[in-house]
Amino acid sequence: WVYGNYIHNKKFMKSLKEHQLFSLETGDEFDVYGDSVCLFIHSFDLNGETIFTNDVLFNPDTKEFYLVIFESGKISLKSHVSNNVKADYENLVLVGNIFDLKEIFD
Repeated sequence: WVYGNYIHNKKFMKSLKEHQLFSLETGDEFDVYGDSVCLFIHSFDLNGETIFTNDVLFNPDTKEFYLVIFESGKISLKSHVSNNVKADYENLVLVGNIFDLKEIFD
């Protein structure tokens, strides 16, 4: 993963250069797939891990998985089993992301 500033360059639409990240650590430029870019939501899990959109979180008490989504201008959680989502990020554990754990939400 690369952490940095995202640039959507319409000048290069439909090419690999359309989506880029500039590393905050090195200043290097990386071409990325636009649908793989995730947003830090300024929250942390039970273990202090940073949480991004498209992360998969787990509730050890209820054994429920949640997907962090950005929809209609706000961050929310989508459960793999229910529509009634009431959970605090700090009570959940980061277990991966939707790119690696798609089968949980299929």
